Amino acid sequence: MREYIIYNKMIIFLYCAYTYTEQRVYTWTILYFLLYIIFNFSIEISKNNKAKLILNLCSIILWLLFISKGEFNIFLIIVNIYDINYYFNKKNYIALIIIFILSCFIPYEIAKEFLVIALLSFMNFSLYKKCYKRIGELTEKNYNITQKNHNLNNQIVLNEKQENYNLYLSQLEERNKISQEIHDKIGHVLAGNIMQLEACKILMEKDKEKSEKLMEKSIMSLREGLEEVRLTVRDLKPPREQLGLTKIETVINKFMLKTDIDTKLVTKGDLSLVGYKQWKIIQESLQECLTNIIKYSKATKVSIIIEELNKFIKFNIKDNGIGCMNIEKGIGIRGIEERCENGNAKLIIDGGDGFSLIILLPK
Repeated sequence: MREYIIYNKMIIFLYCAYTYTEQRVYTWTILYFLLYIIFNFSIEISKNNKAKLILNLCSIILWLLFISKGEFNIFLIIVNIYDINYYFNKKNYIALIIIFILSCFIPYEIAKEFLVIALLSFMNFSLYKKCYKRIGELTEKNYNITQKNHNLNNQIVLNEKQENYNLYLSQLEERNKISQEIHDKIGHVLAGNIMQLEACKILMEKDKEKSEKLMEKSIMSLREGLEEVRLTVRDLKPPREQLGLTKIETVINKFMLKTDIDTKLVTKGDLSLVGYKQWKIIQESLQECLTNIIKYSKATKVSIIIEELNKFIKFNIKDNGIGCMNIEKGIGIRGIEERCENGNAKLIIDGGDGFSLIILLPK
């Protein structure tokens, strides 16, 4: 935007140069005029506000020398008054008032031209100041948004690290719990039975009856230990529906972190009847559908339903995107078809109203 101020100055300088050519021109007049131009264009090159202010003052002093030599070309002072007013961050109308007061002391013949140039320059400087202020505000807002975005990205990274750490910690705690239970319950049983069997070996020839009793006792103890192992494994092993739903929710959460698409999961019926193979088909099909939604659908909402029916497990995913009447079956869709064939499931795809995919898995 500053180039408009430079154009403003150039027009005034050229106009003044033209008026000089109609008069008798002295060597010192040309020198003063060139110095004045150099000072004013140095203002635009300089990046230091103090230097700009000094150059403006030098231009005014040089202009006063013009007057002292009888060269009363007052148009040159206009840009310097506006420039100084700008660097002191004052309202533009203050500079305009000064120029109006100054116009009262100049000859009437040039007063009209002077005021026209002053008003046009006022409009130009006002527009520049307004645009410069707006650009500054937008730059500051953009910087703040960038900082917030940077902080949010850092927070996401920290949250992911914390999540991974918590997962690792929970795994360590679970492993510690398993090892402790094995040591406390199974370890003691096995150690005791080893001692009894060694005693049986020694007593086998000397006291056969006592040896048989010890052996029977060891067998009972081992059976109890085996039952303890089964109970421990049963307690540690999560229900099928819990494990399957957790994997589905993990896929959905990752999808929502990557996009702004509103995604909802609804479950109906007794999902404990859903087997591991069925959960795997649902999870892999869901992953493929969500990938295609990101690429093609332009959707803002996604609905996912997993429902237990009389003879089937129904999986349905639907979005509100652009849809497609003639769906081209790429690698992803063909992969879903193959999984459904292997699992004796029925696949229904519809692109008429958004994208919809239904899988009916037999129980």
